[in-house]
Amino acid sequence: MKFHFAALRLFIPLIPIVVLTQWQEIFGESDAWDTRSEEFAGVSTFSQDPLLNGILWDRYLDGRPAMEPYRDVFSQLSEHLPLERFQALTPEMQARLASFAERKLSSNSPSISMCWEPGVDPEIIATFHSVEEMGDVPGEPQAATQFDENDRWARTATFNSFFEFREQGKPTTLTWSFMPDGTSIFGFNSEPTADSDLVSFLDARYGVTNGGSDLTTRPWFSVFEAAFDNIASMTGITYVYEPDDDGASLTQNSNPSGSLGNRGDIRIGGHFIDGEAGSNTLAYNFSPSSGDMVIDTGNVSFYGNTSSDSLNLRNVVEHEHCHGLALGHVCPITQTKLMEPFISRQFRGLQLDDVFSLNRLYGDFYEKHNSSRNNDSVGNAAPLDVSVGSSFSKEHLSIDDNNDTDFYRLDDVPSGTLVTFRVVPVSTPTNFVEGPQNSDGSCSAGSSFDFTNIHDLDIAIFSASGNTLFAEATSEPQGESEEITAFELPSTADYILRVTGDSSNDTQLYTLELELFAPPAPPENLVASSAISGEVSLTWDDLSDNENGFRIQRKLERDGTWTPIGAVGANMTTFIDNSPVTGTNLYYYVETLNGQGNSEPSDEEIIMVVDLAAESYLYDFGGTLSPLAAGALRISRQTDGDVSWSAAVTSRDRGGADSFNRDHLFADSARTWSHRISNGVWEVTVRQGDEDSAREELSISAEGVLQASGIASAVNEFVETQFTVNVIDESLDLIFDDSGGASNRWVVNRILLKQLSPYRSWAFLENLPDASDGPLQDADADGVSNVQEYYFGRSPLVPEPRISISVSQDSVMDRVMFVFLRDHNAQTDTAIYEKSSDLENWAPFVPLPSEITVTRQGEFEKVTLSLTKDTTRKFIRVGVSLTE
Repeated sequence: MKFHFAALRLFIPLIPIVVLTQWQEIFGESDAWDTRSEEFAGVSTFSQDPLLNGILWDRYLDGRPAMEPYRDVFSQLSEHLPLERFQALTPEMQARLASFAERKLSSNSPSISMCWEPGVDPEIIATFHSVEEMGDVPGEPQAATQFDENDRWARTATFNSFFEFREQGKPTTLTWSFMPDGTSIFGFNSEPTADSDLVSFLDARYGVTNGGSDLTTRPWFSVFEAAFDNIASMTGITYVYEPDDDGASLTQNSNPSGSLGNRGDIRIGGHFIDGEAGSNTLAYNFSPSSGDMVIDTGNVSFYGNTSSDSLNLRNVVEHEHCHGLALGHVCPITQTKLMEPFISRQFRGLQLDDVFSLNRLYGDFYEKHNSSRNNDSVGNAAPLDVSVGSSFSKEHLSIDDNNDTDFYRLDDVPSGTLVTFRVVPVSTPTNFVEGPQNSDGSCSAGSSFDFTNIHDLDIAIFSASGNTLFAEATSEPQGESEEITAFELPSTADYILRVTGDSSNDTQLYTLELELFAPPAPPENLVASSAISGEVSLTWDDLSDNENGFRIQRKLERDGTWTPIGAVGANMTTFIDNSPVTGTNLYYYVETLNGQGNSEPSDEEIIMVVDLAAESYLYDFGGTLSPLAAGALRISRQTDGDVSWSAAVTSRDRGGADSFNRDHLFADSARTWSHRISNGVWEVTVRQGDEDSAREELSISAEGVLQASGIASAVNEFVETQFTVNVIDESLDLIFDDSGGASNRWVVNRILLKQLSPYRSWAFLENLPDASDGPLQDADADGVSNVQEYYFGRSPLVPEPRISISVSQDSVMDRVMFVFLRDHNAQTDTAIYEKSSDLENWAPFVPLPSEITVTRQGEFEKVTLSLTKDTTRKFIRVGVSLTE
């Protein structure tokens, strides 16, 4: 393990340093270094054999007595650096390298890393990196993590506890300040010790005169601030600018530690290092926990007119500070990573590889939200600032090891809010390669690295306590996104989001995406109505302003299954159900749709559509979920549409064995039950009774005429009342009432409707008291012919409801059958029959006795004509002479 003096912040006696002029006196000019190079002609000057390398260096140093004080340094350097590379350096660079190596090997000297200007000879960079490798623990660096986990920041001005250990993945806070001009900075890179002049240097670059003492007003201040803000936005590091710096000197063996109100953890200064004519060192930086930065103020051309172009300065600051966070150089040099040895102008600030490494060391942005500096538990869940109706996205979050779990909190989210929660593994750049600098200083070719497939990420939504799991997504494989879509939060409360990884002891970067939206407003005032043609028309009020459309759901009976039957676009408020199921209670609702979620359902609307072609209807009256009698249709208090109630009724289920008798509908005042039905004569049978109670004084009216009254039933007795009704307006209206007695509640258990004689608009029926009056005579003197009145569903032959005549036709083999009913009490004369082949010329005829059948049906006579087919009798019309 490396042991850095800077981590302990101790003061020790000064170690003598040989300055550049002394090195020139000892070693002479550059050719003096090569005077004995012929001794090594034909001999490899760097071998895999450490013994041979040592012999070559010893022979080289033997002829140079002045080098003896540094023999130990060169002896260790020989294990990393080929002699021929050292010989190729200028005396100035050899002096800097010797000084750099001596500091590297001294446990009492802070370690530094240098930043190089583009265009510097790679051999120089490789030579210095070979020295950087000296003293390190042998071992291959981990791919995409070119950092030292043992060298991250520990104690800082903010967290100054003895127990502030170097814990991988733990966020920290760093203060930063500028050394005042005049602060003494030792020549750590073999440059002369000199005072810092960075402030005046930057003022000149940015055209500042009389800037004052408040550095935050300088135009160049924002470059440094942006660099620290950028790192903070993608890592667990918090940066605080310290405006005070006491100007404590940076000496050969001491870098004063950060102190709140006195100086920053990271102190930034500058003086002449090697300028533009030297090796083009742009800056150097101390490793943690020193982290101070020294910028070469002699390199005017590189920094140039930074008021118009600050990219060079910005990338130097971030690059050097990342050395101060324990990041090393990475390879190959492809201008894709900030921590490559050369500064690049192809991007600004941290790149993916750099963010990856810093997350491993210091965690991610949301782990630094509390004093514990983690979001690894429900209690430490990081609050997310996202409101209903907005979306949220945060890149460069991470699971930084095999023990990390990330918890996030949503505060006071309203009930019904729809949440879409998504985690997306970072995408690996195409053909991305990276690797370390080799131990001999050369840049490795690197190898492919996959940032995406490290952890298999899972997500979940919990209650605020973390005890109730509401939703989770775990099905996607490693490298794929997990998503919970439009989950509806059950109540107004806080909620916990969790992101977990697997057992990989490595870092997985991910993007957290979140959408909170209130569902669109549900439609109101849904109304269902049946059309004459049999469709169901739905209308509603649109109360939303963000819908994509509306979806219509339908089910059969209350215990049916909701099924979507159609949809309409935005701002539409009508829908036609062209194929309703007849003879059942149809339940409908409408929901508003948009791209994020759906509204709550509208209120339900119930309607029944009857089959007008049916010749009978059997109904079981009772509750919406009571057992339904075999073959019967349900009539409940909710039934509406083609079958409806004039006002509210109540259901009751006694629970008996008989499905018809166990339940009933009732009310304590008169109610009208209306049934859409084809015109004609219908036989009506009504069953009434109660398993638990006696009933009395019940009455039934049909089409406004009282049909029965005084109906009574004992306990568990059921009475049936039967009567015949002529329907002429396509609606059968029955009125149920109770005129008093011990109970004032009428009941209905069952109704059977049976067609006796339907009326068809194509059959003509006329009142012909005198045959000479012809087919257009007007019996009721209302100015409308009989034929027309029948066509519109009115009977000109019925001065009162007791009169009923209608006709129908059916085919039976080679005969044509006509059926009509006539009122037995009001009608004495026989019918008058006429025939026609063209509907224009009519002639009377008398059917044979064998062709006529008359049967009695209550108060009516049913007349059936069974006629052979005859071209003269293609059309038949019947008239009746009424006798008052």
